[in-house]
Amino acid sequence: MIYIGVFIAFFAIAWLADRYQFTWATRAQLLYSETALLVLLAGLRSNSIGLDSADGYHRYFNFLLVGKSLDSWVEPLYVWMNKLVIFLGGNYQWILFLTALLCVIPMAYLFDKYTGHPLWAMALYYGLYFYQQTFNIMRQCIAMSFCFLAVDMILSRKYVRAGICMVIAVGFHQTAWIFLLALLMIWIRFSLKQAAVIFLGTYLLGFAMTTKTILLFVPQTYQHYFFTEGNAMRSGGGWGVPMQVLGINLAVLVACYACPKSLKDPWMRILAAGVAVLNLTQNMTQGYRLGYYFLQAQCLAIPQVLHVPREKNRQLMTLLFLIIALALFASNLSMQWKYMNPYRLFFMS
Repeated sequence: MIYIGVFIAFFAIAWLADRYQFTWATRAQLLYSETALLVLLAGLRSNSIGLDSADGYHRYFNFLLVGKSLDSWVEPLYVWMNKLVIFLGGNYQWILFLTALLCVIPMAYLFDKYTGHPLWAMALYYGLYFYQQTFNIMRQCIAMSFCFLAVDMILSRKYVRAGICMVIAVGFHQTAWIFLLALLMIWIRFSLKQAAVIFLGTYLLGFAMTTKTILLFVPQTYQHYFFTEGNAMRSGGGWGVPMQVLGINLAVLVACYACPKSLKDPWMRILAAGVAVLNLTQNMTQGYRLGYYFLQAQCLAIPQVLHVPREKNRQLMTLLFLIIALALFASNLSMQWKYMNPYRLFFMS
């Protein structure tokens, strides 16, 4: 199957590049090739692939195509992108391709600039299921990429451009405002012990959260989401999500323990903020959606951890995150199997 084949290929290429010390030029060529492949897979797919793509986004484009207006349903930049495509005579396939470009290329640029090991970063981007979300939550994925570009601009001290990136992100998805917390993490420093205390405190608080208590922290404008189907608190309890969230906590703590200098990396601190957000929202059905904004930083933070100086640590961490990536990939793919499989190109519909 194509999804599993790409997973195996990306991780194999990353491992081979390290094992045989590929030159910078060869690594760059492989990164560009992988980027092009992911853009083409997402952009040229049938519009029936992906739950939100096949349902909401395609239907919305068709409404605009016949002159109906649902501007209040989505944020303005996505509306304008659709209207521009219609004005230029394009179809919904253009939307899929533009979305792929706006999601994947910024991340590939950041992988190349910040990790030193971009092929590992790209493998994690695919293996941890962030790429596949561009098939579904398309607007939020565009917003996420521009949020990360805002971090790049701040690190480069281009603050006006960072502000523009955040405005664009919010223009595609209003939940991007939560990423302002991540921008603060660029300047906030903390130790491993402090991170462990924060993780434990937020995990216990989130585990005890109910609708009544969580609404105390939610602006009134957004409180109606907690009373609509599919957006309220999780029903039925259970230990599935809390155990998944606990596993993410432990994996990040183990990574920081194996590579203490990683906490000096702003991407790792952004990831830590994401873990805290995920802890606090573990009882919300949309908790993972909010966490995605931060958790995508794994792709930039983990490659550094995988290359800690001691060989035994390197092998252990590589194995650990390969197992985590495979487990998350298989779990996410199985939940969305009927919307993702079989993969078809647009002319095969």
